Amino acid sequence: MTAYRRAYLPGASWFFTDKLALSTVPTYITTVNVPAGTPMRVSVANGIMGNKGGAVQFEVVSRPPTIAAFNSWFVNARPL
Repeated sequence: MTAYRRAYLPGASWFFTDKLALSTVPTYITTVNVPAGTPMRVSVANGIMGNKGGAVQFEVVSRPPTIAAFNSWFVNARPL
């Protein structure tokens, strides 16, 4: 089991706050289904604000044709 999968356990929001160097503690997680061929940028989160960083993060660099199309990428939102 990877560290990311272990972090999905309830009460593990500290993991995301630390590894993604977030300024607030997340309360939800969701599955994102990005269509094949969508241009993306990948990087590693820098440590900041006392958080370590180090997690891989992705950025979509092209806008979907509609907001409805973009919203359809996000499924299964659930408390963290």
